[in-house]
Amino acid sequence: MCAMQNASIEPVFLAFKHNQEIIKERIKHVIENNEPYGDVTCEGVRHVLWKCSVEDAAFFTAEFEKIPCTYVADGHHRTAAAYNVGKMRREQALAAGQ
Repeated sequence: MCAMQNASIEPVFLAFKHNQEIIKERIKHVIENNEPYGDVTCEGVRHVLWKCSVEDAAFFTAEFEKIPCTYVADGHHRTAAAYNVGKMRREQALAAGQ
């Protein structure tokens, strides 16, 4: 749990059926052609992170927009908690006139 964000900021694992191969190939390309910018072990779980270019980000955004639905295979509690914290903060900001 990250105290500053009031949230667990671990990754959420999504599964999906559409566009798998094209997305997988682009991820492979990013990993094989770039050095990781983060390598962290938290509670025994290793997380290796890569930064993608603006072009890669646009590609992933466009491809994921084509996917009609995803399944949260791991992290559904974190996902729900993040939604609830965001909703609470939005309501607090609106009540404060922000």
